[in-house]
Amino acid sequence: MRLDDLLRQQRNGLTAVRPDGSAASCRRTAYPAYSAMGPWPARAFAVLIWFLDAGRFLDAVVGVELDLVNLLIGVLIPLSFVVTLACLHEAIPPARRLWTRLGLVSAGMWATVSMSAYLRQLTVVRLAEEQSHLGEVSLIGFGELDRTSAGWSLNVSGWGVFLTLALFFVSPAVVGNGRARLGRWALRLSGVSMRLLAVGFAAGSEPVQLLGAGFGWFLGLPVSGLVLASILSSARTGTP
Repeated sequence: MRLDDLLRQQRNGLTAVRPDGSAASCRRTAYPAYSAMGPWPARAFAVLIWFLDAGRFLDAVVGVELDLVNLLIGVLIPLSFVVTLACLHEAIPPARRLWTRLGLVSAGMWATVSMSAYLRQLTVVRLAEEQSHLGEVSLIGFGELDRTSAGWSLNVSGWGVFLTLALFFVSPAVVGNGRARLGRWALRLSGVSMRLLAVGFAAGSEPVQLLGAGFGWFLGLPVSGLVLASILSSARTGTP
């Protein structure tokens, strides 16, 4: 076989060329899918979202105050999503890792913004409340859902901007039919719902906020987490 033919087949992914110019193989080598942590971060993400939903429901409907629990869950959700994307990045072929890199950058920004907002509630705001100085930190607190609140503005921008970007970026990395197709659509629709949350907050439209948060938190994000967990569960656990 001529050298130019070998090089052409190498570019097409059909063969490899040894240093002496001979063909090494005419078969594609499947990429071994590895995941050091398996599906557990993705499962944790889905479960934490549902716990947050349950906490919000009990607080709003039943009257059970779970502010501290909801804040702790709010800290863990972005972190679990970042770890999930890191596991997905590790498990997919290198040709699709650009999308998971972009997703990881956006998810990291979401974690930075939202986790700082939740941690501020757990420290500064709670301490001010104990000392009866809540009025001094009202702008950074999670009181009424108000556009003038710096705390809510930061948190909603994390969910509605950076998480949205992460979801849209990661969706092309999930290829295939069946569960992969379900995962792509769940990620995209979750991104749309989180964007609706941000748009509704910016416009002061409570129905739009409820539409975005309702679909994303109760259905889109948990389904995305479970599908990613299913994909990661088929990857070998260990080090390649």
